[in-house]
Amino acid sequence: MTSRDRAIVLGLVALLAVLTIAIGAPAFLPTTSPNPSASNAGASASASPGPIAGYREGILGRPGSINPLTARTQVDRDLVALVYSGLVKLGPDGAVAPDLASSWTANAKGTHYLFKIRPDALWQDGQPVTAAD
Repeated sequence: MTSRDRAIVLGLVALLAVLTIAIGAPAFLPTTSPNPSASNAGASASASPGPIAGYREGILGRPGSINPLTARTQVDRDLVALVYSGLVKLGPDGAVAPDLASSWTANAKGTHYLFKIRPDALWQDGQPVTAAD
């Protein structure tokens, strides 16, 4: 390797280091608050954040149906899980956890279940969820 080659490699390494710093530096800088009231000196440090403007979740694939009865693909099932609530759901450890039901019991054979619906379970229009639903 000649001295010219070494100079070129050293220059490219230096250029790569400068680009890495220029691209990565904003991630380490302190962020400024978009809320002007939060930047006031008298603002409380324990102030709660405002309401969430929206929720966005990515999926891979094209949904075919968001009907829980006809959801066949993983994309369909993911959308059903985001849109609909069930009586129970799987918790983070895989155990059955309450969702719309506050409690449930089963007969000795495990063939009949009795669910008690949470009193605060409401439809999107504010009507209570009942057993007739």
